[in-house]
Amino acid sequence: MNHAKPVSRIICACLVFTACQAAEADIAGKAYFTHGGVRVIDAWGHAHPLRKGLLVFSGDTIATTPDGTAQIRMLDGGVIAVRPASVLKIDQFIYHGRRDGQEKNFFSLLRGGLRAITGLIGEEHKSNYQIRTAAATIGVRGTDHEVYVVTPDTPLAAKTPPGTYNMVNTGRTFLVNSKGSTNIQPNQMGF
Repeated sequence: MNHAKPVSRIICACLVFTACQAAEADIAGKAYFTHGGVRVIDAWGHAHPLRKGLLVFSGDTIATTPDGTAQIRMLDGGVIAVRPASVLKIDQFIYHGRRDGQEKNFFSLLRGGLRAITGLIGEEHKSNYQIRTAAATIGVRGTDHEVYVVTPDTPLAAKTPPGTYNMVNTGRTFLVNSKGSTNIQPNQMGF
């Protein structure tokens, strides 16, 4: 009995299904720079190294090792620099190359830090741009800012209280959690 044909058909069907899934996912941006250990985990749990020039999609998670960094140029012109020992999930990114009011840019910073320079979404549809952490949600007002999450299981927690830190370089941000909201101006840091 020849099993080659049924097995090859199954493999082809799986490849076609995977290609269709990737085609349906919204492209979020492209890796502009990577250094050290950087990997991307797609929405289906598949992981691979992230290299310069590779696309990232809505639903992807970017994870860096203690010596890894990555810069992602988002489709709306924004830039995200993922710091060492960080985990950033692109929860939802929608931008179809035109301003139609449906644009969205939602991230979750699970660990570590990032620097974000907002693109069109953060400049024109501010309520559709957020960075969420376990401790707070950060919104923007057209800005260049840096976010760092200190978790209790990291060496930094011995020197710095665990939580979410947000520093504004230009523009404004605000931090929101169950205790309230605070605006952060240029050259200020919120916790």
